[in-house]
Amino acid sequence: YLMLTRAIKFKVAFDKMEAEDKLYNDHFLEVVDGEKRIGPPTTIDWREVERLVKFLGLFYTATLVVSASSTVCSYKCYGEIVTIEKNLLGMTHSYDKELREKAVEMREKFDKYWDGQKNINRMLIIASVFDPRQKMEFAKMCFEKLYGEDTSEAKEMYNSVCDVMKAMLKEYTIIFKGPNTQSS
Repeated sequence: YLMLTRAIKFKVAFDKMEAEDKLYNDHFLEVVDGEKRIGPPTTIDWREVERLVKFLGLFYTATLVVSASSTVCSYKCYGEIVTIEKNLLGMTHSYDKELREKAVEMREKFDKYWDGQKNINRMLIIASVFDPRQKMEFAKMCFEKLYGEDTSEAKEMYNSVCDVMKAMLKEYTIIFKGPNTQSS
């Protein structure tokens, strides 16, 4: 992604080299191992690169957060996973046939890796809920983004996360109940 983004910035330089630099053009006329080299990037090539950058850009930040190895930010992961899934869902309905096919392939891999959002580990969602900036409203918003407002799926996910949090609180109070604390 970064390499392609930077290459786009130099499109004008490539075009200028093609127009003015004989050595640059001669390079593509050479034959290596019995095959002529592929020519300089064309307008169609640049359009393809721009499309690919647009496609990959949607996932770049999310991938950095989810796959971070040096700093663990579990409270950010669920939001990024939702962003990836939402973008993939949108792209599976794209008018661009190639983009749509790539999105469908990625969506299948995403579902295989995450085993579908309904089966996602609730602790990942709870980590985002514990972030004071997001709280339970963030999880609710994510469920509504994925499943639609007031749908049974969104309500089911919301209730399942609440149930896990209640169970955690109950376990916490049992473990850390002091000798002078009365049971409620």
